[in-house]
Amino acid sequence: MKRREEMNRRYASRGFTLIELLVVIVIMGIIIALVAYSTTKMMPNLQIAAASQQVLGAVGQARSTAVTKSAIVQLRLYHNAGTQDSFAILMRNPADTMTGGGGTYYRVGGALLNNGIEFYNLPSNPANYQFLRDGSLDFGPIAAGSRPVIRCINKTSVQRTLYVMRATGIAELKAN
Repeated sequence: MKRREEMNRRYASRGFTLIELLVVIVIMGIIIALVAYSTTKMMPNLQIAAASQQVLGAVGQARSTAVTKSAIVQLRLYHNAGTQDSFAILMRNPADTMTGGGGTYYRVGGALLNNGIEFYNLPSNPANYQFLRDGSLDFGPIAAGSRPVIRCINKTSVQRTLYVMRATGIAELKAN
């Protein structure tokens, strides 16, 4: 009897039982499942935020290029059904004396939007936002009293809206 008690004490201090290990594994599995679920829920929001920042940067780059190069610069937004939407920043050739929106332009920047993100409700395809030499937005294609709006949306209808100030050409980002 003493010998059996002595053996039980010796084995009891050696490690964990199978039940204890199973409980720890189940708890770890639950924690991993919760983390994976919350990450997949956050992913669309992170993608739309990144795309909105990308377009906000493009507006800033177009405006900055217009001011620093003293040239007319267009930001063109392309909605490509079935493929990735994109934008291009085009600078008008300074030697071009043509007035209005015509003339020769060359590309100074641009990119594709993240997959699954698209421009929403553009007034035309491509939508042209023209920045003048002082950085202001050309009033031509924009109705009087309205603010130019650029909307990025994803498949789950999460959207971000960029408003461009007409007089200064500066954009601000609003989460919807």
